[in-house]
Amino acid sequence: MIAILGGLASGIPALRSTTMFFVVVISWAALSGLVELLAGIRNRRAGDPTGRDMVTVGIATLLLAVAVLVVPQTYSLVYTIEEAGSFTLTGIILAVGMFGAYAAIVAVYLAIAGFSPRRRTPAQVEAPEAADQGGPA
Repeated sequence: MIAILGGLASGIPALRSTTMFFVVVISWAALSGLVELLAGIRNRRAGDPTGRDMVTVGIATLLLAVAVLVVPQTYSLVYTIEEAGSFTLTGIILAVGMFGAYAAIVAVYLAIAGFSPRRRTPAQVEAPEAADQGGPA
């Protein structure tokens, strides 16, 4: 729901600006990261193995919020590369790069978690043995 609201807010053409990007990304990352972290902690306490992944993604999302919050919107660095020309590095370029790095890291992390073999809980391991011992031959 938080992602949908962030997407809706950033989709309004009249509001699209550098400031709006920073506001949407920081608020989305802070709220989503907090919800994911708290849900992950709750799931870990309940014994759910997916809680670990939720905690990791929640922390990464909160780190994204902090990283984008630290970047000044008005940052501008003009630099020159011989034989290539002059370039400008701006705050929005840094923020978009950080968001892209976050998205790539979380995507790879969740893909690995999704394709990893599932761990069986002790109840799942004991269930087949109990059925073999008590059933008719």
